[in-house]
Amino acid sequence: MINLESIASKIASNHTYITSSSPEMIINKYGDKEWYLNELLHREDGPAVENTNGNKSWWINGELHRKDGPAIEYINDRKEWFINGKLHREDGPAVEITNGSKSWFINGELHREDGPAIEKSNGDKEWYLYGKRHRIDGPAVERKNSKEWYLNDQLHREDGPAIEKSNGDKFWYLNGKKIKYNPKTWDQKVKDCKIDNIMNA
Repeated sequence: MINLESIASKIASNHTYITSSSPEMIINKYGDKEWYLNELLHREDGPAVENTNGNKSWWINGELHRKDGPAIEYINDRKEWFINGKLHREDGPAVEITNGSKSWFINGELHREDGPAIEKSNGDKEWYLYGKRHRIDGPAVERKNSKEWYLNDQLHREDGPAIEKSNGDKFWYLNGKKIKYNPKTWDQKVKDCKIDNIMNA
């Protein structure tokens, strides 16, 4: 005769065969509260991690994720927006630091079409599209002591040096290649560069 109670007891004692339908809250050795579902950080009605210092993070199925606000809130420091484990925010910066620094991300890549994707509190700015340094109408990197022009993540500038430093140093690049500047041959080098781009497209 089959002993159903014995079978049920064996199945219940082996947690790998049982999946839970609601998260379980535990308190770790530091006093932090953590919500788990099937051994993954998971909570749909609030943060899945609440640290004793006030920091909070939202997780779904083991990935940082929150649609209606930052997925990480560090008290007195920063906020970070995540969707499906990737830094992502469409209506503003995905990283906001209390010192004023900001970074824009889409699907885990630095990206912003209407301005710099990185704005630091010291005034430094960097332009990115789809994770690559890129700017058509000016330098893609602006720092206190230098400016750098990039196209598609390569140092590149046709109408002047691609790197200008505050001490007067200048460096010319086309498609990521350093060029020894000669005003007599520069226009031809730019034309050759454009032809190479067309041929390799």
